[in-house]
Amino acid sequence: MRDRAFRNILLLSLGFHLLACFFSDGFFHYDEHFREIETANFKLGQTPEVELGWEHDTRVRPWLQPGIFYVLTKASYAVGIENPFVIAFFWRFIAALLGFAAATALSFCCFRWFEDRRRQLFAIGILHLAWFIPYLHVRPSSESFASSFFVFGVTVFCLRESKAVDGRSEITFATSVLLGLLMGLTFEIRFHLIFMIIGFMAWLMWVARVRWTTLMIVAGSSLVMVALGTLIDHWGYGEWTFTTWNYFKMLFVKGALANDGVEPWWFYIHYLVVILPPLSLLLAVMTVLGMKERPWHVLVWSSVPFVLFHTVVGHKEPRYLFPVYVFAPVMAAYSIERYGWIQNLFRRKLAVRAFLALNFVTLFHLSSTTCKRQMAVYQFVYGLEPEPFEYVVLGDDPFRPSGLQPRFYTRGVKRIAAVSLESQALPYLAASPIWFVTEWPIQNQEVVKYCQKRWTNSPSQYLGVTSEEFLRRMKVRSWTLYSCGRPGQS
Repeated sequence: MRDRAFRNILLLSLGFHLLACFFSDGFFHYDEHFREIETANFKLGQTPEVELGWEHDTRVRPWLQPGIFYVLTKASYAVGIENPFVIAFFWRFIAALLGFAAATALSFCCFRWFEDRRRQLFAIGILHLAWFIPYLHVRPSSESFASSFFVFGVTVFCLRESKAVDGRSEITFATSVLLGLLMGLTFEIRFHLIFMIIGFMAWLMWVARVRWTTLMIVAGSSLVMVALGTLIDHWGYGEWTFTTWNYFKMLFVKGALANDGVEPWWFYIHYLVVILPPLSLLLAVMTVLGMKERPWHVLVWSSVPFVLFHTVVGHKEPRYLFPVYVFAPVMAAYSIERYGWIQNLFRRKLAVRAFLALNFVTLFHLSSTTCKRQMAVYQFVYGLEPEPFEYVVLGDDPFRPSGLQPRFYTRGVKRIAAVSLESQALPYLAASPIWFVTEWPIQNQEVVKYCQKRWTNSPSQYLGVTSEEFLRRMKVRSWTLYSCGRPGQS
């Protein structure tokens, strides 16, 4: 029975991961694109170095993950695949496979950690099918990749350890080396996870009580991966540099993070409460209670230093805690056996059905919709090649979502001007063939006679509404593209 239920969970999870691979294109945060894909695109000769931002200038960005994407892109070019959206799909597919495999590996640990079958399946079910899991797994971000490799490290130890006569945990030399390489890989992809690694190493030392020789092998293997990362950084930057030190100096000595804004210590608590109530609040409470019940658990020791660090640091973003979200289902399962009100809640069929309905509706929505609505604009423009795309923009510019242009998707796109009123665009639109990009349908009749609507993802096309104020209040990112010029030119 257990195997059948486990298999069904895995199949359903795999289905949602594949769904997200196809439809959840774009990026959650701009770093997901500019830190990885655009950096590799620079190495491919398609993005100017001046557009890579301060992280490239100060040499704080590791090149390991962009290097992998560079190899993937070159391999795609070699077999005749040059469509950037297809290549990005491969990148999401790799991220999804890593995330799915990591969740599956952690599932096998759950069979060891829980004796009760229902709690096993509860933890495994949420590990694979919580509304946020496939969405986060398909993000080819440093947080996603590093989190997956860290989970691999934890599960390698937990599944391969054995107990010596004196009660110490023991692993083989080969397992120690593999564990060290995975920890080093985690660190090289996302430096912030050093606090998670420190917590895990502390757990190995004081709770698992592994031998000092094992710890030295793990640490030495980690340094091998750091050395390899330094070589890759030399290839990426074209000069010798130590990105770890550069990162520490810029963010903690010079305080570069504070320039991006400072949030209160309770920022993450507020985020967990409002992200998807009541599910997010319930999962957060159950996770904290589960950690209270199992304070010596490896996931607790790994998570607490990481969360404390990000709570203390002034600049906070939701994505910073993505690596620990995958641990929440396991810890939440520990709270069920101890707290009667949780047991009573899950005995109420109506409540369980409501939670499941909310979870799966949100899961399907996140897995089947784009992460950034700009991606539809990029795909339309890509379909125009080799026709040049020079444009004037009114309102938010979809081609510069963070002030920088995602050139991997927008090769040959050039902005001529940005205007704040439709009338200001007239001199450009009447002079020569050009594109006009707006956030809402054109109202000025003088402008209308020079332009022809070619594409839109505005909800106005379904609602029959053209009011600018109404579309602003809907807060749906949308654009309309017009080809413009003198009559006979557009």
